[in-house]
Amino acid sequence: EASITRRGSPCWYKKPNVTQDNAINDALILENMIYQTLRRHFKKHPSYVQILELFIDTTFQTEVGQHIDTNGTPYADGKRAPLDLSRFTLDRYQGCVRYKTCYY
Repeated sequence: EASITRRGSPCWYKKPNVTQDNAINDALILENMIYQTLRRHFKKHPSYVQILELFIDTTFQTEVGQHIDTNGTPYADGKRAPLDLSRFTLDRYQGCVRYKTCYY
């Protein structure tokens, strides 16, 4: 999404020696580590499948919210297009809020 900061700190891909490609791969590895950790600690737990499904569903909902958010900001030639407030609707806002924050 080309943000410079996240929650007041530089985005991961803006750190020295980290590219955007590395940051994407790092995010995928971190996500996979969630499932590796769940398997290691809960595989024999009677609720393992329900716990796993909760994490899968939460991850999916958050990614849908991110998709709604980033598709609300058009890009032209790899750069952020001028702000167009007509694209900011109550439905888009509610979708971002619903999917990016309420599932975790």
